[in-house]
Amino acid sequence: FDGAQSVVFDSQGNLYVADRYNHRVQVYSLSTGSPVYSNTLGITGESGSNNDHFNNPVRLAVDASDRLYVVERVGDRVQRCDPTGGWSCSTFAGGLSTPNGVALDSAGNVYIADSNNARLLKCTPAGVCSPLVSSLPGWITDVVLDSSGDIYIPDWTYHVVRKFNSSGASLGIHLGQVNVPYTTSPLLINYPQ
Repeated sequence: FDGAQSVVFDSQGNLYVADRYNHRVQVYSLSTGSPVYSNTLGITGESGSNNDHFNNPVRLAVDASDRLYVVERVGDRVQRCDPTGGWSCSTFAGGLSTPNGVALDSAGNVYIADSNNARLLKCTPAGVCSPLVSSLPGWITDVVLDSSGDIYIPDWTYHVVRKFNSSGASLGIHLGQVNVPYTTSPLLINYPQ
């Protein structure tokens, strides 16, 4: 690997690794208990903007149909890869600016941390995207949802994790203190990702 950034599992127990600087996603079967190489998505060592390539994949998510979502930080898009009948990938969301995170809710909606645009997008399973949270103050490094649908966004610039409800309303700072990086307190964090 060269800059492995994210790992996820599908419902079959396959392990996916975003291998950022090799511009690929590596797939491993864990059916024997130990990782066994299964497949490579993307072309090793070649970045690109077509559906056969990735450009700096950094975050991954898997939906209920075992489709893989791949965030391309430099490619400024999220690709959705379908395993049905052999892997095929296509752009799910484009026109992003340095995206850094992806998560799914129980209804299959896709949340994308669109970092340079300082916003969080919410996309339907069909790929219709709209801003859920706009004008975020800092650099967004990821997005995750809890079982109740609340949204957590690490803010690298201000050393906090921000919390929002499922409608995009702010629930305040979940962890950390604005502009106070970690010193000796377990309640403070430094550049969360």
